[in-house]
Amino acid sequence: SRPTVGAEGRLEPDFAAFNLSENKEAATVVFDKLQDHMPFVLLGKHAAYRVTLTREDFMAWDVAAGTNTITEQANKGLAAFRKDMPDVFYRVYPVPEDKRGDDVWFKTLTYISHPYDPLLTVAANHNDLFQPVRVPNPKLPGSAKEHLLIGMKNEGDCQVPDAEAAHAEICRVVKDSSKRMASIEMEAMKQAMKKKKSGHP
Repeated sequence: SRPTVGAEGRLEPDFAAFNLSENKEAATVVFDKLQDHMPFVLLGKHAAYRVTLTREDFMAWDVAAGTNTITEQANKGLAAFRKDMPDVFYRVYPVPEDKRGDDVWFKTLTYISHPYDPLLTVAANHNDLFQPVRVPNPKLPGSAKEHLLIGMKNEGDCQVPDAEAAHAEICRVVKDSSKRMASIEMEAMKQAMKKKKSGHP
């Protein structure tokens, strides 16, 4: 998201941002109706592009989970992006033209994601890793109710002073979650086998 500060100090959506331009009506409703009741924490592309998730990161998560599901899901998601919006896809992922075949494009990627949502989650739980721009909320006075903007402009470190630490935190959380999910799935399989052996449905 990329907002501007408009009349009366209210945040307004900037439709030059790709995600907001995809559904202008919904973006307008969110900005118009919600900010009077809660502060916004918004993270833009310049912050997301400070952190890069690589193929090696995804492989490490698969190892932790004992599967290749995480990388497969990334492949499927990017394949849909590539099919639906090829021009945009190849701007984001500059794959050489001779490597764009269905069987090679994914293997050619040097990175898989610049993580908007995961990085925003890290910002919500580890604000010490960020230096957001604070915008007063005219309807909710007090510093605890300020809007926090991260990476709206390509200036300096884009409010992400330690990108390596933010990257490490994302990797840690996903790896731990992968291990927990693998443990839950393994336990479910054990219980299913016990029921099968005992003759219970």
